This record gives sequence, C-alpha cells and structure tokens, in this order.
Amino acid sequence: MPVRDNVGLGLLAALVAGLVACGIYGAVRGGIEREVGWAATDVFLNEFGPLTEAWNEGKDAMTFLFIALATFAAFSAAKKSAR
Repeated sequence: MPVRDNVGLGLLAALVAGLVACGIYGAVRGGIEREVGWAATDVFLNEFGPLTEAWNEGKDAMTFLFIALATFAAFSAAKKSAR
C-alpha cells in the first residue's frame, strides 16, 4: 500500500533523484577531456559579483519560465513519489 502525505519521503526521493542526475552528469562530463570543474568552483566562490552581473545581463523571460517549470516539475515529482 502506498504511503500518503509523507513530505519527508517525497523530499528524500527528490534528493536521491537529484543526486542520481548529478552522477549521470558527472559521468558525462568525466568522459569529456576538458577539466572545467575547478574553474567553475573558483568563479562561483571567489568572483561571485561578476557572476551575478553576467547572469543579470543574460536573463530574460525564458529564463524565469524555465526556472518555474523546473520548480513545478521537481515539486510534482516529489509529491508523486511520496504517494
């Protein structure tokens, strides 16, 4: 019998799904011969100001649409997996 109204289980399922997706992404990136992970971390941690400025210059309505769709999809998947 499925468990209902279990938010914790839904959040755990969403976390596991995210980790699996990250693992797959890491495997794909690992297959590419270029190493950019350290550079991205350095930019994110040490140069956050220019990073946000660059994002602000490039954002448009589609950016927010994709963020909204991703949020909805993640919530729906977590809710469905909790059932």
